Amino acid sequence: MTKQLKGLYDPRTGDAGLAAFTVRILRGQGHVTTRDEVLHMQEDIGRDWTEEEIDYILAANG
Repeated sequence: MTKQLKGLYDPRTGDAGLAAFTVRILRGQGHVTTRDEVLHMQEDIGRDWTEEEIDYILAANG
């Protein structure tokens, strides 16, 4: 996720913003993302999420 995707990657929200976008897309398909799934996503960014980032991502569930 280090690659900046034009129109999807926002430097203000960074990787958490992209993860939240993914959660919103999945929610639109009827899937509710769990905390465990969010923790699994951190493997893609090579670091641990902060609690603030986890809360931000989970809030995208709606």
